[in-house]
Amino acid sequence: MNLKFEIINKKDLDKTHNYLLNHRTSMTLKLEEFYKEKLNLKVLKSKKEGNIFKREIILISNENIPREFAIIKFYLNNLDKTLLGEVISNKIPFGKILTQNKIQFKINIIEFFKISLDNRLKNILKSQKSLFYGRKYKIFDYSNKILSDVIEIVS
Repeated sequence: MNLKFEIINKKDLDKTHNYLLNHRTSMTLKLEEFYKEKLNLKVLKSKKEGNIFKREIILISNENIPREFAIIKFYLNNLDKTLLGEVISNKIPFGKILTQNKIQFKINIIEFFKISLDNRLKNILKSQKSLFYGRKYKIFDYSNKILSDVIEIVS
């Protein structure tokens, strides 16, 4: 997937998007707190190549309302066996996996961006909005092993 986005400064985020994107905690938990609902993982695509596992996902409400689209690249050789099994199963969002397993992690935000979505992503997010916001970041464990690279777009 070739996403074309414009990098922006965090001060250019409106209040809602600043709340949703400018934090160093689990996005799943942040979105559930914001929308006051449990979110479920829906995997659109996944592929394992050697020690890398990539997936495109949406987080959706019980009413099937998409709240986020994400592309995640996992570094399998840096995940312990429990995390590895849960990631590959494609059933639970990564933030919840880390939280439920009491894994301490660090988020290094690389950039915030705004993006105009193509028709495919507008259909996935069930939206006709012209502009969306997101962020790119890396998740590390506390021994500084990289666990994942993430691109997220909130709806």
